[in-house]
This record gives sequence, structure tokens and C-alpha cells, in this order.
Amino acid sequence: DTMFWVGVEYRYIPSVDRLISEVHRGSIGSVKMLSIREHRFPFLRKVGNWNRFKENTGDTLVEKCCHFFDLMLHIVASKPIRVFGSGGQDVNHLDESYDGKKSNILDNAFVIVDFEGGQRACLDICMFAEASKNQEEICVVGDAGKVEACAPAHGAKAIDVDIPNFVIGRVDPSTRRRRAESDDQPPAPVVPEASHIEIDERLMEVGAHCGATYY
Repeated sequence: DTMFWVGVEYRYIPSVDRLISEVHRGSIGSVKMLSIREHRFPFLRKVGNWNRFKENTGDTLVEKCCHFFDLMLHIVASKPIRVFGSGGQDVNHLDESYDGKKSNILDNAFVIVDFEGGQRACLDICMFAEASKNQEEICVVGDAGKVEACAPAHGAKAIDVDIPNFVIGRVDPSTRRRRAESDDQPPAPVVPEASHIEIDERLMEVGAHCGATYY
């Protein structure tokens, strides 16, 4: 057997993989907006507490969020031209000290990325939001629809298959234009298709990242 290591594995979470496929096949038209939210538990302890200091990791937006910036680039398929954001260390590790040095890593942030093709993306990261239904939630909006995917907390060992983790809704852009010219009342709601993209139970049992790391 051949063994290999997957680095930026979030794109291989089954529900996220389906989202990417739908976007790239044009199911929601031309991509305009992308949002990625990770609301999760604080950083776990690592060897030598290296992940408590930004001089070791490049800070949370590098060490943790490289996965999400990879997703942005992969989904949007355009070059970033502008990045701005705001973040801080407001809750986690404030009373931790190692060899006389206090922890100094971000535990929450918003980041917005503008792309060469006119698309924009937003990252919402919070490391003290473990009281959340999902750990990751991704939403892509195009001119012809919207697609969403989510993943449970990475400590989960099982998933309720009756709860959708993938949603897609489609619209006709020409209909939108006609409504804008003539309608003075809200349109009937578009009913999206919701489904559950299964994850192999064996993969859920052995590790995190919802099976994305294993092949």
C-alpha cells in the first residue's frame, strides 16, 4: 500500500468537496461572494506549547486559517488583490505563561479578501465558540444560486444522517432582472435542496477533520 499525507485537508471534507464540485461546474453561476465560518474550541496543547506563541506559528491566521485561505483560492479561482481584517486575543490563554512569557495568539478575527475577478470572501474565526451547532460553515453565492456546506465539531465520533450538511438553491438571473423592473412585492421564496453527504463511519471513528485526512 502507498501512504501519503494530505496537508490542506479541509477541501476534502465530503460536504465541502461536494460544494466545490457544484461551484466549479457552474451550478450557481458566476461566483460573487464566499463566506467561511469556523466557530470552535480553543487550541489544544501541543509539544512544547509551541502553538501558544505567534512567533512560533505566524499567529492563528497563518497556523490555523491557512486551510480556509486555501479554500478561498481553490473555490474562487482568482488572485487575491486586497486583504484587511481585525482580530484579537480576548478570551483564551490570557492567564497562561510559559518560561516567563505570556501567550500572545489571536482567538478571534474577521478577515475580508478582495479578488482580481471582482469576487470577495470573508473569514469569521472564533476559538471560544465551542457551543456551536457546526464547527465549519461555508457559503458561496453566485449570480444564479447559492450553495452551503457544514461540518460538525472535529471531536465528533458520529453524525446524525437526518441533519443536512449540504444545501443548494438555484435561480434564473433573467427572472431576477425582470422582477426588479416590474415587481413591487417580494417574490415567492426559492426552496433550496437539502441533503446529507455521508462520511464513512470508520473515518469518523479514527480521527478528526470529518474523514478528510484519510484515504
